[in-house]
Formats: sequence, C-alpha cells, structure tokens
Amino acid sequence: IDYDTLMQVYQTMVESPGPIAHTDRLLRLLISKRNPDPRIDQMILIFAARAIGHSRYSIPHAQGIFESILRKDERINEWVISFVAEAIGDYIDDLPQGDQLVDFMDRQLERVRSRPTGGREFFGYHFLPPPESEFIRAYIGGIADQSDRQHERTRYYVLIKSGMSEEDIEAGMKYLQDHAAPGEGTTCRLLLQCLLRYRRELPVRSPAQ
Repeated sequence: IDYDTLMQVYQTMVESPGPIAHTDRLLRLLISKRNPDPRIDQMILIFAARAIGHSRYSIPHAQGIFESILRKDERINEWVISFVAEAIGDYIDDLPQGDQLVDFMDRQLERVRSRPTGGREFFGYHFLPPPESEFIRAYIGGIADQSDRQHERTRYYVLIKSGMSEEDIEAGMKYLQDHAAPGEGTTCRLLLQCLLRYRRELPVRSPAQ
C-alpha cells in the first residue's frame, strides 16, 4: 500500500458518518499490507491503531487487532508503540482485558529498547510523504555512508517543513550539483546540506522569496 492510499483509507474510516461493516477485517487486512519504505511500513501500523482510537463506534475484536499490531516484531519500534498506547487510551470502549494488553505492550517496548540497532537506518518520526522526485530519491539512496544518508534525508524534510516545494528542492540540488556553493569555490559533497545553508542565495524559489 502506498502513502496516499494509506491516508485515504484512514480518513475514510475515521470520518465515516456511521459504522463501517467488517471494520475489524478491514483493519487486519490493512496491517498485513507492506511498503518498502520502512517509515511508511511503520505508519501502516500506526494509522491502523489510530483508526481504532479515533473511531466514534465500537470495533469488533479491537483488543485482538491491537495485539496483532504489537506482534509485528520486525516492524514495530518505540514510535509505533507510542501511538498504539495513545489509541488504547483514546478508544471509545473499555477493553475487556485491557490490563493484559498494556502488560504485553510494555514487554514489547522493553524488547524494542533492548534489541541491538544492527546499523538500522533512522527514517524520522513524522507523517510526511517520501519524495516523489526520482532525482531526489536516487540521490539520497545512492549515498554510501549511512550517517550521511540519514542526515541528508532529514535535511530534505526540514526543507519541506520550511515551506520549500519538492520542485524547488530538486532545482536547488541540480544547481548546486553544477555550480560552486556561494562563497565556497567548490561544488557541494552533500547537496541537501548546502541547499539548507544557501537556499536563500540560490536562483531558485524559496519561502523567503
């Protein structure tokens, strides 16, 4: 499932004017879906939990669905678990074995915190979509050093949050790829780092222009 479809499914479920038939089956189907982007893969679980927590109607087998989310060991992290905890607290009904569910959630949280990182890359705790630009995706994905790759991805989202469009980010990156950075005399090794620093000095649109 892609990002846009996930958002549409979530909005449809929480904004429904009445109960949705077989909501529990739909949610189980949703959490079985995957996305190759690890952050969106986690967001699938988060928004399934939020759909329960934000529902104005009782959902059959809600506790079992929460448990199914928490059992996705290879997909959960502290970010996912925090939203599951919030959804449990927000859910319209008291869960019949809520204490047991919370105990299980705490055990899963301990497991997540204790497991070695194994060099896993951090993709950010936010709900912004990944870049659509092939150029930007190829640039970030092609950075060999994990730390540099992670920091460049974070800088992309900082630029997006600042109000810069993806089109202007791509234009700025291409400019820096072909020209020296302002006042530097050399081209940039990390394009997004330079763009974040010099975006107001480049001949591309920006929030300040």
